[in-house]
Amino acid sequence: MIDRSKIVALIPAFNEEKSIGLIVREVVNLGLKTYVVDDGSTDQTKAMAQKYGACVIQNEVNEGKGASLICGLKTLLDRTDFEFVIFLDADGQHDPKSIPSFIDAAKCSNADVIIGNRMHNPANMPWDRLWTNRVTSWIVSKVIGQSIPDCQCGYRLIKRSVVEKVRLSTQRYDIECDIIIQAVKEGFSIKAVPVDSIYRQEKSHIQPIRDTFLFVKLIIRALFQRKNLFQRKDK
Repeated sequence: MIDRSKIVALIPAFNEEKSIGLIVREVVNLGLKTYVVDDGSTDQTKAMAQKYGACVIQNEVNEGKGASLICGLKTLLDRTDFEFVIFLDADGQHDPKSIPSFIDAAKCSNADVIIGNRMHNPANMPWDRLWTNRVTSWIVSKVIGQSIPDCQCGYRLIKRSVVEKVRLSTQRYDIECDIIIQAVKEGFSIKAVPVDSIYRQEKSHIQPIRDTFLFVKLIIRALFQRKNLFQRKDK
């Protein structure tokens, strides 16, 4: 049995005043303590998150999704005795109604990381995001030696032990893949759970050229780390 009072939600947000209130309200109604990292927003994101029951962690300037998650995780480790943390995006792509599916998957499998999988039904995903996701998921799967169907899905449930052990350094959207790679490197187990692919007319904060470069840099680093690990084991 997983106690929901021991699960916290962590939501990085940048200029999401239109959607953040509804998301926070639904998560709070599920009985989860909710933290929003306001990543230097210039609108009413902070006020809306607080209005609907979230604790807000404030970045004075925009630092990126990865930096916001790392900041949020450090805060949670200091402030709470959580056993699980669930990540959601603030733009409405992650339906809070799917949270019980993550909890059930963690309970049944005892996996350390539960990742959302939109690829079982990606009909609503823009074609460029679909093919980018397929390619990056294939690469990450090859690097870690385990099939990951949707490495870029930021909707995920993670045990506290993973948060305490992994060493994350990525600042932007490469954080999604970095968490997977570092978790497997440390011996943690990963399971995927189906989630809906929700895309509206919201403007994406992803920058293709920059984020592709960061992904390639991450993969090169992961391959270098794996090579060094195998060398140490052979000695």
